[in-house]
Parts: sequence; C-alpha cells; structure tokens
Amino acid sequence: MHSFAPVRHMFLNVVMFVPYGFLFAMMDPEELTFVSRVLPAGLFMSTMIESVQMLLNRGQADVDDIIANTLGAVIGMIGFRIFESFSDLREN
Repeated sequence: MHSFAPVRHMFLNVVMFVPYGFLFAMMDPEELTFVSRVLPAGLFMSTMIESVQMLLNRGQADVDDIIANTLGAVIGMIGFRIFESFSDLREN
C-alpha cells in the first residue's frame, strides 16, 4: 500500500506560503502583483527557512520544500489578484 505522506507534506508546504504571497502582494498592489516580484521573494524566504533548518539541524531541509513554498507564494499572489479584481467589480 502506498503512503500519502509525501503528497500531504508537499501540499502543506504549498499551503503554508499562500498567505505570504497574498500579504506580500497586498503591501504594494501596483508593484508587487507580478510573478517577477513575488517569485524571487518567496524563493528567498523559503531558502532562508530551509537554510536555518539545515544549520540548526532542526526539521528536514529539502529542495522540494523550497519549490513547494515558492509555488505557494505565487498561488497566494494570484489569489490576491483575483480578490482584487472582484473587489474592483463590486465598486463599479
């Protein structure tokens, strides 16, 4: 029987960074709602977290986590753009 633990782990890493992407885009919606801005920020933050885990020997540092976290940040930014477009429609 196969375990869903790796899929669950990847899913949770994506979900963990969705708020980061959403809130990062909220800081300056005119500048920070582009993948070219959010992707490097999510990559940097995730790399820092994984590096600290590795240096302090806490948790499990993994490249897959960096990829999943970065994807989560981009999904959060896309969610913000969708939210922003719906709020613009309600104002008009």
